[in-house]
Amino acid sequence: MSILHISLRGSKDMKIESINTYVVDAGWRPWQFTEIKTDSGITGYGEMSDGRNPWGIVGTVEDFKPLLIGKDPLNIQALFWDLQRMAIQSKGGIASKAVAGIELALWDIKGKHHGVPVYDLFGGKLRDKQKIYWSHCGTSRARDYEILGVDPLNSRQDVINLGKEVADKGYTSLKTNIIVRPDSPLSHPPKETYVFFGGFGGGAGSTDQGLEYTTDKQTFINYELLDVIEDHISALQEGSQGKVTIGLDLNFNFKPQIAVLGLNPHCESVDKFNEDEKVIKPVINYLKKLDYLISGPYPADTIFLRENRKKFDVILGMYHDQVLTPIKTLFDYDAINITREKLHHDKSLICFIGAPWTLSLYMLNLKNNTEEIIKNSRKIKQLITHLETYLKKHILKQYNSGANCVQIFDSWAGLLPEKLIEE
Repeated sequence: MSILHISLRGSKDMKIESINTYVVDAGWRPWQFTEIKTDSGITGYGEMSDGRNPWGIVGTVEDFKPLLIGKDPLNIQALFWDLQRMAIQSKGGIASKAVAGIELALWDIKGKHHGVPVYDLFGGKLRDKQKIYWSHCGTSRARDYEILGVDPLNSRQDVINLGKEVADKGYTSLKTNIIVRPDSPLSHPPKETYVFFGGFGGGAGSTDQGLEYTTDKQTFINYELLDVIEDHISALQEGSQGKVTIGLDLNFNFKPQIAVLGLNPHCESVDKFNEDEKVIKPVINYLKKLDYLISGPYPADTIFLRENRKKFDVILGMYHDQVLTPIKTLFDYDAINITREKLHHDKSLICFIGAPWTLSLYMLNLKNNTEEIIKNSRKIKQLITHLETYLKKHILKQYNSGANCVQIFDSWAGLLPEKLIEE
């Protein structure tokens, strides 16, 4: 039996000689870079910026130095895992950023050593051009316009002018933040423009991260802050004439109010051992302990009604039918028009409704309970009479909106007692 030996060559003649770090003043935030020098004269650079904890990253690189000095810089994978094991009790965060800065500098050295761009070491380039966007658009001006040598953002017209500038310079995308101006639509506007960054530490009252919240400067009511955002975005749209895609970075400022829909589409029912009890509710309770603003399960039938959906920022559906519910609710009968237009002419569009009997059982929580059905038969009859009037109109509107057929579901017809059938 023969054993095959493969020689994995590094660079016996090149070793890491020194490692330096730099904290660079970038105006309103610091940037951090690492510099790795080798005894062969090749130097590599990597970026590892954290705008709020720069010296934590610098200190972590200092702690990593004993693992790196004197080692072959081309054995990047081995060095990477040495660093990971050293930081095993502090995974993520600042430690990972420091590792990233070091690794980038090592790849820079390897590319220079072989005389190729780093992307060649990863299989070659994928494109000749890279689309970019204008980051922190308006944010830096709102905070440090003097440093940038540009006009301040004190009015809506200033933001409109900025949107025009973005488009004129050829950008097709931008990202901005929540910028509050003296003329923002607020009951108590600020005297000076500032950027809403309470999520990074806004003092007493800001830790709840809800839409109604207090910063050092003022207290917001939910609808007012939403008006500020809408006013800011619309000004950028107006200035760019709709030619620029706009992204809004919320920067940890809010914890969304989350609603979870039930696995059972009628989870308000009296069933005590359905999927919601066994699966959904335990997960919701667990997430509440982690400080998530989450509640449920809610019935998909009604959660998207206007008075319900305005209570939540995010609604999570659990299965495919729940994806259709918001479309039907938010777009009303236009959803049928849109679907009809997209279907080929030889395809039929089938809509559906619940039968009065089945709907009444759901509304009164009486399904699977024949005794209660008989006891409440008078109430059921009254409800069915009202439902018939509405459902006739509903069927007609579906048909007029483009439905070729309307199917009537009577899921609980089998629960109809013989006595009530005769009536």
